[in-house]
This record gives sequence, structure tokens and C-alpha cells, in this order.
Amino acid sequence: MYDNFTEESWKIMLEMFAYMRLKSHSYVWINTYGLVVDLSRGNPSITPLERSFSRHVSKYKLLIDAFSIASQETGVLVYLKHFPGVGLGSVDSHNWILDLRQSEQELLENMELFSYAQNSFWVFPLWAMIGHVLVPETLATEFNEIANKFSFLITDDLWMQWYIQATWKQFSWGFFSTDAIMNSQNRI
Repeated sequence: MYDNFTEESWKIMLEMFAYMRLKSHSYVWINTYGLVVDLSRGNPSITPLERSFSRHVSKYKLLIDAFSIASQETGVLVYLKHFPGVGLGSVDSHNWILDLRQSEQELLENMELFSYAQNSFWVFPLWAMIGHVLVPETLATEFNEIANKFSFLITDDLWMQWYIQATWKQFSWGFFSTDAIMNSQNRI
């Protein structure tokens, strides 16, 4: 529906949508909202279920800005899902290891959105939910810099059987995103 409107209407439409979404949460005493910040690049748990807003960074930034304004106006805190990006791979990360070690450029684009959001949500603490993914070792510095700037890091279900089997293993040319934050001061 969004793409049917003119570009001039996008900002207003997104601000209205974000406000209505967060205000409806506040009416029923829900004080947090999980915003998916995964670029839609074909992941079976993201793209077909239409959980992602867009495959384009520029459009996502408009959505992030809209939710930042709505969060300030409603007092509903937003947490971002799924740092550094689950929507990029071809595996549902709830079922098996999402290996993004060959997706460095796409991960950088997705991580740019999380970094952008950190600057947009400056009024309230900003949370991020970590996606369980294998990340190229070359992105370790960027990953840690962004992860450490979140007020809180939360994880998805750590009892998933594939996670139990995969965690704390050594992977060549990469690291496991969840393991990377396990000793972080801001992890919940």
C-alpha cells in the first residue's frame, strides 16, 4: 500500500501509522513495541510473512524516523529486531543457523539502519533484539561498536535446539552474533 502513494505523502503516512500503532499499544498498557529492522531480501521468516517494511535502506530510514517521533509522543519504548539483520538469508533463524558470512555488503546496509536508529531514538533508551546469525569476521568491529551503543540487548529463545548445538563453536571466517554479546554489560 505504501508504494501506491506519492513520495511526498510517504513521510506523513508513516508518521500517522507509527503514531496509531504505538498509541494503540499505550491504550492497553503495553509500553514496548518491537520494530523489525530487517531489510527484506528473501528470508522465509521475514519476506513472505511481510514482517519487513522494505528492501531499501532509504525507505526504512523514513519508517525509523516516524517511529522515533511516535515513541516520543506516546511514551512507548521501541526495540529493534533483529540486529545485525535476519532478513538477508535464506534460512529461518528459528529453525537453523542463518549463515551470512558471504553477505558482508548486505549486512553493512542492514547495520547502517540500526546505527541510524541509534541516532534517531535519542530521547528514550533504545533496545535491540539480537538475531542468531553467523557474521563475517571482517564485520566484528562494526558489529561491536553498534551493539555496545544500545541501552539494552535482548535475545530470542536461547533454547532452540540448533542454537544449543551451534553455540560456542568456532566458525572459520566468522563469529556467532549471540555469542558476541553474551558478556556485554548491556545484555539482558
